[in-house]
Amino acid sequence: MEPKLPSSISPHVTTILSPDLTELLSTSSLPPLHHILQSYSPLPIVTTRTTALTPIQHKAFHLRFSNLEEIELACKEDEETRSSRFIDWMGTRISRRASKWVDDLASRPPEAAQGRMPWWEEIRKCVEGDWVPSRTEGWNHPTSIIYAVSTMAPNPIQAISHLYARHIDLPPWVDPTFLRFILIVHPKKSTLNADECTALLNAIRKQYGLHVHFLNLTLEPGPSPIPIVSLPPQLPLPSTVQLAHVVPDTSELWMSETDAMATGKFVREFLTQSLIPWMEKNVLEWNEAFINKGRLPSRLISSTRRLFGTTGVVPSTPITSQTPSFSSMQSATSSSPPPQTRRLAELATFLGDYKLAVQALESLRKEGKGGSAILPLLLSPSSSLISYAAQALAPVFAEEPSATSLHHALVNAIRWESGIHAFSKIGGERWLVWAASTAEEAPTALLLGRAAFMSKLKGAKRKAALWYVMSAHRLEKCGIKALTAHYLREARSLYSQSPQKSFSPAYAESEKWPPDGKEQSPGVYPLVLASIDHSLGRIKYSSGETEAAVRLFLGILRYSTQLDMSDTDEVVIDDFRQALQHLESTHPTEELPSDLILPIRFCVPNQCTVRLGGQNESFLSTDKETWESLEQIWTDSRRKRKGKLERPSAEIGRQFWLDVVLENPLETDVLLKRFTIHVSTSSEGNVPQEDIAIAQVIDEIHLYAKERRTVSIGLTPKVAKTLVLTEARYYFFSNLPVKEPLSIRGKRLNDTVAQRQEATYAPSQFTKVPVRQVGCMLSVEQVDEDDEEGDEDIVMVQGEIYSVVLRITNRGIEEINEVWLTAADNISIWIDPEKRGKGHDFPEPLSGSSEEISVHNIVTGTRPFLLPLETLTSSPSLPPGHFIDVHFLLHSEDIIDSTLNILVTYSNDADAYFYTCFARNFEIIPALSVSASIDPTSSDVCSYTLRAEVENISDDLEIELAQLSTSSTDWVIHPPHRSTSLHTTILPHQTIRRAFTLGRKEGSETEEIKELVVDKVSEFLLGKGTSERQIPDTTLRISHDGTEHRSLAESHLQFFIRFTRMRQHIRALTEAFPTVPRQVLQSLFPLYGPNSVDIIILWKLPSSARYGLVTFCDMQTGVAHGLLDRVIEQAMERKGKSIYAETKREHELLLQHFKECVWNRETDPLVVSVRPSQPVFEHDFTRGACPIPVQFTVRNYSPTNPVRYVLRLSGSRMSPTHLNSFVATYSGQLTYHRLLPPSQSTTVNATLRARWAGQYLLDGWRLEVDVGEAIPIEDGTPQESNPAAEPWKTRARYLQHPTGSEGIILIKNLVQHNRGTIAQD
Repeated sequence: MEPKLPSSISPHVTTILSPDLTELLSTSSLPPLHHILQSYSPLPIVTTRTTALTPIQHKAFHLRFSNLEEIELACKEDEETRSSRFIDWMGTRISRRASKWVDDLASRPPEAAQGRMPWWEEIRKCVEGDWVPSRTEGWNHPTSIIYAVSTMAPNPIQAISHLYARHIDLPPWVDPTFLRFILIVHPKKSTLNADECTALLNAIRKQYGLHVHFLNLTLEPGPSPIPIVSLPPQLPLPSTVQLAHVVPDTSELWMSETDAMATGKFVREFLTQSLIPWMEKNVLEWNEAFINKGRLPSRLISSTRRLFGTTGVVPSTPITSQTPSFSSMQSATSSSPPPQTRRLAELATFLGDYKLAVQALESLRKEGKGGSAILPLLLSPSSSLISYAAQALAPVFAEEPSATSLHHALVNAIRWESGIHAFSKIGGERWLVWAASTAEEAPTALLLGRAAFMSKLKGAKRKAALWYVMSAHRLEKCGIKALTAHYLREARSLYSQSPQKSFSPAYAESEKWPPDGKEQSPGVYPLVLASIDHSLGRIKYSSGETEAAVRLFLGILRYSTQLDMSDTDEVVIDDFRQALQHLESTHPTEELPSDLILPIRFCVPNQCTVRLGGQNESFLSTDKETWESLEQIWTDSRRKRKGKLERPSAEIGRQFWLDVVLENPLETDVLLKRFTIHVSTSSEGNVPQEDIAIAQVIDEIHLYAKERRTVSIGLTPKVAKTLVLTEARYYFFSNLPVKEPLSIRGKRLNDTVAQRQEATYAPSQFTKVPVRQVGCMLSVEQVDEDDEEGDEDIVMVQGEIYSVVLRITNRGIEEINEVWLTAADNISIWIDPEKRGKGHDFPEPLSGSSEEISVHNIVTGTRPFLLPLETLTSSPSLPPGHFIDVHFLLHSEDIIDSTLNILVTYSNDADAYFYTCFARNFEIIPALSVSASIDPTSSDVCSYTLRAEVENISDDLEIELAQLSTSSTDWVIHPPHRSTSLHTTILPHQTIRRAFTLGRKEGSETEEIKELVVDKVSEFLLGKGTSERQIPDTTLRISHDGTEHRSLAESHLQFFIRFTRMRQHIRALTEAFPTVPRQVLQSLFPLYGPNSVDIIILWKLPSSARYGLVTFCDMQTGVAHGLLDRVIEQAMERKGKSIYAETKREHELLLQHFKECVWNRETDPLVVSVRPSQPVFEHDFTRGACPIPVQFTVRNYSPTNPVRYVLRLSGSRMSPTHLNSFVATYSGQLTYHRLLPPSQSTTVNATLRARWAGQYLLDGWRLEVDVGEAIPIEDGTPQESNPAAEPWKTRARYLQHPTGSEGIILIKNLVQHNRGTIAQD
């Protein structure tokens, strides 16, 4: 496809007229001659020839006609100054017409907006109308000068002579090669007859050549004017330059049909018979010179053939030309005419010989003399053309490009956009963006706008929107508001469209996007949308559209909930306040538009709480699950009793409060005026709020940036109905009314397929407050020792026994007969009838060092507690207006911050119960860290040793240990023989250590408890239901360490110890059995197991009256042999196979949990102790090796199972420690086979053979253990039968090696020792 060149790339023909012709056209009401001739361009069907004489037919051949005098004057102006003036002139024209263009575009249908925009057509015409020659290119250099005279002159030949003799006042850098043509206009009223005209024509041709035309015109107007195309807009000459004759431009030609045809014939003959042949002739000559310039001399070719025997070869390495700068090209051509190669390329382009033009332009480009700007127009469209565009636009890539560079970049961009076929497909919009550079001028802004328009048509919406915004910002700086607003609207429309390819709808929900529960805008870039809306709002406000500006500023605020807008919120709020004040000044308050809606919310409905009179926490607390669980506990406890639990309700005439949580999402301060709550009733009917309730009104609420605050609004009900708190009402800043709903979105629905495919929610819920007639009402508050109400948080030391006083007041008009307390299990609470306060200490010391306490061995949950009103008030009821002070003791060992939650239930009869809530935050200060370990011993009296470490982990507390006690059901614990008082102060980060010995208790009920646990687990796993057998009570044996032994049998201490033990027991069970319900676990296992040992530490703070206790629970001691193995095997055999893989996996996981639990642990029952006869030996090694007797004691710690073992004395190192010691080598019998009954021990006497003096580690042995099945037990002891006679059944095997702690023997050489003694003597 042939290139479609713009009209600016066409021959430029200038005209110069004699004064008589100028006067003739003026008196005939005709425009200047160049305008008349320009109206015939382009000429259709024109044929030219290439240098190969190939004809080329042009469907339209453009010509450009201008006045030579104007061109001469324009060339005298500095090119940089003219370029700057040209850019400013274009900006002025755009600014004047922008408003009308935008209005016309808005009235056009949407499909018409896909065409060429009027402002782009305007800038294209301005660029194509710039015909002044330039130094960097020759397209505007004149190719011909028409000397025009008329026969009205007294002497036409002399007039022509004067014109020919006139100096062409063009700069030296303008090409002086052009065609001189003479035009003689012969009007009808001329005095010359035909013969004289013929003689005149012959005389002129004889003197000036054949390029002469005699034009006969009548110069009489026709019946109607002939419409002609106006000249393209051209930059006016500088104000300092004045033309002699200025004829106004016109779009009509008052000329007869005959004259019009004659003029058209002249233009065609001028082109085809003069200009084209002249250009063809020059192209042929210049082409020959261009070809010869590229050839090598024939002498060089012959010399190469003679010397090397072959023809000369041109190197194939491509030559990379450096991109010339615009300044270098300008300086190179500042005073010399353009190179002939460039004129060759330009004339060849005019003639359609594009092949030759491309060759010439490529040659110029490689020489650094331009040409890269026109090559994209002549070559086939492809992505490779981008290199030519980048080279042509290189001057504008500078930091501060000159006006001339911007001018030429603008011209090139316009030519590329209109002349390159499929310009958009090859990425032409990027060329326009490059041409726009960073200059903040109106034409460069329109280049960006055109690039955005092309990207929009291609579907690149994000790129188009970005360039629209960049263009709008430049236009705004130029003061063109109409186009700025139009581009911003286009960008906003594109940014608001969601991408077509998106993630699955479930992705946002699964990833919890957007975070923090913030709403997501329909667009992808909310920050950009906010910037666009802000700019649009400012333009609207400055243009007088105040209401539209207010709407835009309001819309920007919603983006503050999606991203950080700390830099813009304050500016937006200031602009909004100013626009709103201006709108209020022009509109009364009642006439403000009702659809001005604030897009952000300040209220947090799901955290707003109702607080009834006398409550410090509402039934709609943020810890809703805790209150619901406490309500369920109380309801479960009343299943067999009468009484229905009623929700707390307000009373008529008594004020209650709505604690509204306000959160400012903006990064700036805001002001809410006349803040109140709107209330309605759940019943139908439109009842005025004044008849329902009286709501408090807060005059002003000032919220700082990102501030979160709770505001209490008092409401006084007037009717006994359910009040619905529907919305919060206030005025934003001054008089903008806002109604913010207080609804909470319903839960997500997943019942139907449609609900699962698309997010569907249940109806929104409002806060409802039931109102009843005045009756009984109870309030709970905390008071201190001075009888003053305290609202501060509780601060406790870890394990402290903290005293709290709660005052329960009857604020109703009826008596209260029952008061129940239900507390959460995160802290243990004991009602203290003795009213222990601060300064109370532990009980008095005991006479003995141990005691026994009977305890319930079942795990129980939280239960409500009935307050003894008769004991507290000496009356069976609490009269109205009276109160009681209930003393509580609190205890918690968990180092976490939590909340004390107490549900207080009360009633004045047996049918209805009401409740109120008490909540107080408490903080636990870390104090003590307890760690312990249990190791077997070789003693026959005590089997194990318990070592405890107590560390003070506080930062500044000096803690005094009052007592350290141990407790167990089946083990007797003995404190150290040298017992000292534990009234020792432990400084921060210090540790104290104590040791105890453990022995099994005689006559314990271990087997009974084990059988009960096995039966319960078996019934559970085999699906036989829950066993009705209850776990019996047990007796705890408690041993105390120290000289002062304080009893732990006091009710409150016993309660705190049992409560802590129960919490840790339940926590361990839920971690071990995550798939079993908690209620089932509580019924399966007892609270105190037969092998468990606990440590209880009593402490005090000498600096204050604080005291408390810390426990370390559930240490396992003794030997166990898989108590639940048989039950688990039966469950596995009975369950069989299931067709459901999920059910099978769940069952296998459950059995795995039981296998790994504490009750099914399997341990090695044998313990080996190695002991030499004495630690140090002396021997004379000259007599041979030293035999040392070593005793191995092997003890079976299992009370039920016999054990077979093999002791092998290998003589190789088994322990990685003590590498500097010799390895023990044994002599004599090296293998011992023995069988040990339950709880028995045996001794093996071996001989260690020492060959050298030194240290010997007692290792080099290995014990192979084979555990048999249990021996039947009667009366708590094994039967007296021969284990060897019973059939042996192995249940487990173990292998023991030395651990490195067996001890070291030191052997001295007696001879060396004696010599050393003699030497000293």
